[in-house]
Amino acid sequence: MGIKPQDIQEVIVSSYEQLESAFLAFDKAEERRTLFESCTWLNTWYKYYWQQNWQLHSIVYYHNNVIVGFAPFYIHKERAFPYVSTLYFIGQGEPENTEVSSEYLDVQIKTGYEKALYPQLALHLNNLSVDLFITKAILGNSHIAKVLPLLKGDVNQRDNYRYAIECKKWSLQNVSKNTRSRIKRTQNQLQQFTVDIRWLAKEDIYSMWPTLAAFHQTRWLNKGNLGAFSSPEFNSFHLSLIKEHVNNIAISAIFIDNKPIAINYYLVDDSTFYFYQSGWDQKNYEKLSPGLYLHYWSIEHCTATTYDFMMGGVKDSYKSKFSCEKLPMLSVSLIRNKKKLVIHKIIQLIKRKFFKR
Repeated sequence: MGIKPQDIQEVIVSSYEQLESAFLAFDKAEERRTLFESCTWLNTWYKYYWQQNWQLHSIVYYHNNVIVGFAPFYIHKERAFPYVSTLYFIGQGEPENTEVSSEYLDVQIKTGYEKALYPQLALHLNNLSVDLFITKAILGNSHIAKVLPLLKGDVNQRDNYRYAIECKKWSLQNVSKNTRSRIKRTQNQLQQFTVDIRWLAKEDIYSMWPTLAAFHQTRWLNKGNLGAFSSPEFNSFHLSLIKEHVNNIAISAIFIDNKPIAINYYLVDDSTFYFYQSGWDQKNYEKLSPGLYLHYWSIEHCTATTYDFMMGGVKDSYKSKFSCEKLPMLSVSLIRNKKKLVIHKIIQLIKRKFFKR
């Protein structure tokens, strides 16, 4: 496709309502996106996390008056000296203790327009006056990963994998002998109880949230950490998804005597079950390994094409026990103003040392 740069019109969008039309245009197109790049996810994120001092800086690309790409960015400028400005994807950049961990975010480009838009986007970002560009948990073959080498700045990169299973091709024989033994041992142990394992009906998902939160929090509090469910914003975000988009949510659970002992929480789109959170009764069933077994059952009974464990470490991730396909992922910080960031870091260290309560 012989598209010239002058054929592409670049428009800067400064309101979320304007940007939403670009999302909707791509939702109706053939381009395949993950749930995390959809209006369902990002509109909910915007509702619960957007702050008034943040500045939307998204770019929409047109060819012959048709949207052929968009880059959903915003700028987060600190309110205190030295006023560090950071470019993020919409869906990331919320405070760490409240974050919902949006993965697979990307620039959206219509097939055939990559060659024209990659250098144009890189030129725009290189001319943008920000101190830092942070993008987390992106796929190694994503558009933004291919644009990053064209950008100016010092790169800090952390590598990870996406752990995913093609459900129709998976069987218990794919996993290691040790993992099979653990699964079969749990299966045998469960037979001594009155057990029910099932996907929850949609109308029961909302009422299971407090039990999931309690199981999850107990584990993390025992480790000395607050845990994700301690954040009101995190809870409000997910409860809103359950209320308004329950078809994008699934929960599997193991019940003993009609009481849940292990719960898996999934985000769902047309092709994929994304394993997002879990919790289990450590007090009464610690030796049973119900979490491992619930994953096995859920993979076996997954109705989607893909069972996605999402991002995990390159080494020693429990997700590798399930013989997943491992796809490269990366998180990148692109430093544009090293001096300002050094000053910011020194100030934060001083605050923690002298003003810590």
